[in-house]
Amino acid sequence: MAIADSGITGSPDNADEYDEMIEQLDEVIEYGLLKSVGNGRIKDNKKAKVRTEYMKEVRNAVKEKRQILKQKRLEEYADVIAALEESGVIEP
Repeated sequence: MAIADSGITGSPDNADEYDEMIEQLDEVIEYGLLKSVGNGRIKDNKKAKVRTEYMKEVRNAVKEKRQILKQKRLEEYADVIAALEESGVIEP
């Protein structure tokens, strides 16, 4: 994975980077839920738009987390298949 001025490109280089991304998304989700529906909820009806924005961010973070988990699993499966091919258990 590369970090440029315009953002992060590519996929993580190892499982630890995936885990770090997932942890950060978990924090975003937890904070967003706290601010939108939890004890830290924005209760002022005049600020309902802010509460709605937190809910949208939670939704986006959950979607992103699902994608990252899916990508992580696919890379793990690819590693297992490569190992099986190298050991001769399956043919390439």
